[in-house]
Order: sequence, then C-alpha cells, then structure tokens
Amino acid sequence: MRDAINRIFSAKTAPNIYEATNAALAELGLTRTFYLGPISNDRTRGRSLLSFGYSEDWEMKYRDGLRSVDPIPSAAALTSTPMFWHRLPPDLSLRPEEQAYLDMLPDWNMEQGICTMVFGPHSRVAMIGGSMPPGDDNIDSIDVNAFHVIAMASFAAYYRKVGIKGENTLSFSTSELDVLYWMAQGLSNIGIAKELGLSPEAVASATKQLFLKMNVFDRTSAVMKGVRLGYVIVSDDVSRRIDKQTGEDVAEPGR
Repeated sequence: MRDAINRIFSAKTAPNIYEATNAALAELGLTRTFYLGPISNDRTRGRSLLSFGYSEDWEMKYRDGLRSVDPIPSAAALTSTPMFWHRLPPDLSLRPEEQAYLDMLPDWNMEQGICTMVFGPHSRVAMIGGSMPPGDDNIDSIDVNAFHVIAMASFAAYYRKVGIKGENTLSFSTSELDVLYWMAQGLSNIGIAKELGLSPEAVASATKQLFLKMNVFDRTSAVMKGVRLGYVIVSDDVSRRIDKQTGEDVAEPGR
C-alpha cells in the first residue's frame, strides 16, 4: 500500500490525484468511487459531487436535489471509522424522505458501499465512498483500514496541490466580528442578540455573511477558522497575560 500512497502524493494535478486514488481503491476491490464535499449540517449548500463508475442517472438526480435527503453523510459523521452504508447505525432516526432515498439505491446498483469522512486544513470536511462492481456482494470483507488510509491520503494530497488562497485578506464589519466573538464563547443567536443589543434577525444576517466570507457551512467551522486566522480568541482578554519568557500571549492558568 505504501507505493499506492506515494503515487497519490506524487500526483501533479487534482485529476491525477483522483486517478491515483481510484487505482489504489480498485486494488481493494472498489471499482466505483465518489468524492463529496464540503460536508456540513446544511444539506442545501455545498456537497459538490465527483463520481467514477456510478450511475449517471444517480449523479444527475443527486445534484438536482437528492443530496438534500441523503442521510449517509450525516450518519458517517457520527463515527470515527469508515461506515458501510448498507449497515447504518440501528438507532439512527430517518425521516421518510431519507428512507425513500435509501430504498432507491438498488435501482442504481448502490445498495452496498463504504464511506468515510476526511478532514483537511481550514476546517474542510468531505466524504469519500466506494463500491464493488455491480453484483459483487463481498464488500464486507474489504480492508477497512486500508480504505481509511487511502481516503485520508487522497484528501491531504488534494490540499497540498490545490491549497486555499486569499483567506488572510478577509474583511469583516464590526458587527460581524462581534458576532463571531460571541459565537466562539458558545452563545446561541438569541444569546448573541441579547449580549449585543441586536435583533435576532440582525444576528442571523451577520452569521450568514460570516459563513459566506469564510467559505464555511456551520458555526464550529467559522469559530475554528476565526481562531486560526486570529480574528477571535475563545477566552476573554482579561484572562490572558504575556509570558515574560517567550513574549507569547497565553491564557491565564485555570481560565
């Protein structure tokens, strides 16, 4: 598997990365693959789909709206290991439209498959999945650990090559920064509105603008990116001091 990983990281372009990843997964028996991202709780946004070997009809219908009723990414996000989507957690509660989507998968020879969440820089989250050839029911015997490593390597290699530019030049209004700060303290929109003396609608509008400017899809990702880029600190200023030896700003112990 080391050679397969090296080929993924040696790929010169994004299409080459997909090609090397697909070849590595094919060695495990997964001759059909898809890449889905970014993943967030808001299913109406993001979720660009790149598919190899799956039904074109499924691809088209997924992009046209089925992505909003697909429960598989949300289920995969609840586990730290790859997940077989034909064996969803038994305690998972599905809405009727979600169950209807799962019931349609056999129509596209997708009744069995494995997927995993992958994580990259700047709070990026995506999902990589794969299936055996149609009619092959041996997917339960796949090397799950190898699949996991290949998927993570693929996502890491992608961001090594593509990267994300321009994030250090983001521009926020004062109200947006205030909302981001209190969001980092764990307040809800209603709590932020009370703290800042704003209407809930104004806070919701500022939150939407933050998400758009930061290219994220949920509050956690916004806070993580805000902290990383230096726009917000989680602890209060009064609880911080300057380390006399290093000159670095560090949190007061116990705060």
